[in-house]
Amino acid sequence: MADIARRNLGAFAHVEVRNARFEDDPFAPASFGLATCAQAYHWLDASSRIERFARALRPAGTAAIIANVQVTPEHNLAFWVRVNDVYREHTPGMEHQGDFRRPDDFPPHPFEGTDLFTDLEQRGHAWHWTLATDDYLGLCATHSNKAALDPEIRARLLTGIGELIDAEFGGHVTEYYVALVGLARKR
Repeated sequence: MADIARRNLGAFAHVEVRNARFEDDPFAPASFGLATCAQAYHWLDASSRIERFARALRPAGTAAIIANVQVTPEHNLAFWVRVNDVYREHTPGMEHQGDFRRPDDFPPHPFEGTDLFTDLEQRGHAWHWTLATDDYLGLCATHSNKAALDPEIRARLLTGIGELIDAEFGGHVTEYYVALVGLARKR
């Protein structure tokens, strides 16, 4: 991705693309007017991520945290309930825990509770996609919790999920999401 960014942004004199962990990057304080994080905020060190965003931004700079939040409308609940049986059979403890997130149930703003930022705002855009069995299984195999499994256990799990999709759900799965952006202005 960094190589693509370098290629696409090479004509801009004031753009620098860095490959570094957010926690380790030695940028100067108040360097940026905008700092974004897409689909990775949950991987950042929870004890320092908000402070690091604040440190990176100039006063009144904007932080934008972007994520796709999976939701489960009532009409789509049957698959998610049934697939939990497959998880319990092959990877006990890996099944979904608790209630499924409803389409109108957004998580709190990532910077909620801090006094380093103001004007917290969240906006969402609902979307969905329908995947054939093989496409869904290919996507599942990329999820870190499944990629970390022993290959034989992963194969049994994915085979079980595929058999469920083909036998009970017409050979496809629809996933519903809300693309959510949390905006905040540094004090």
